[in-house]
Amino acid sequence: MSNSEIARRTGRSRAAIRRVVSSADFERAKEIAKNALAEGLADFVSDWRRASRVAAEKGHHEPSMDAMLSLGAINKASTATQSGGFVVKIGVLLPGLGPTATLAMNSGETNPAETIEGVLDESH
Repeated sequence: MSNSEIARRTGRSRAAIRRVVSSADFERAKEIAKNALAEGLADFVSDWRRASRVAAEKGHHEPSMDAMLSLGAINKASTATQSGGFVVKIGVLLPGLGPTATLAMNSGETNPAETIEGVLDESH
């Protein structure tokens, strides 16, 4: 949440919010909160996995998808695929890129050459 949003919700000035969130006390409070959450991390993961299995059994795969998105295992669908478009994935072994190189192009992209060049640039 932005400082402006916090100021609006609390009725304080942005300057006051900025002073608080940049203070040493606020940094210490964030560390305490992070440590408290880290202590329960194994339980959170266990609960998430159990909830994901239960939801999947009921046909709801959002918890699993959220986890995979957060881990970077999958990418969020583009607006082209969300609006009825499609994604074409072509597996081609490109010299020098190795067998794990992939290229995905959405049907709504306007300049495929830029996408291909971007993938090639990122692989080096």
